[in-house]
Amino acid sequence: MYLSRRHYLEVLHPYIGKPLIKIITWQRRIGKTVFLEQLSQTFNPSQVLYINKEDKAFDVLKNDDDLYRCLENEIKKGKKYIFCDEVQLITHREKAINSVFAKHKNNIDIYLNCIFKYVIS
Repeated sequence: MYLSRRHYLEVLHPYIGKPLIKIITWQRRIGKTVFLEQLSQTFNPSQVLYINKEDKAFDVLKNDDDLYRCLENEIKKGKKYIFCDEVQLITHREKAINSVFAKHKNNIDIYLNCIFKYVIS
């Protein structure tokens, strides 16, 4: 059983649906993934793309080109809420995220989970 992160959900709530990239960052091993999973479950599952780089299924996403193609394909399928867990494991991820965001910012909602040191690098 996981603890609800209700306070953090309430803090984030005013930004949901706004054309901003939301970055969830804390130290290692304190619940970022659980928080991101809980947040993703508040939306219609058919509109959610959840990329978890710790899941072997996403090993194919190695760089910005791979990520960009994946995101574009899923957006075409109607995915609106994009969650990327451990996004720092994708090389040059910021290029793909920024490109997709610039193109679709009024139609998508992006949430990224990464370790703090990778946000500023």
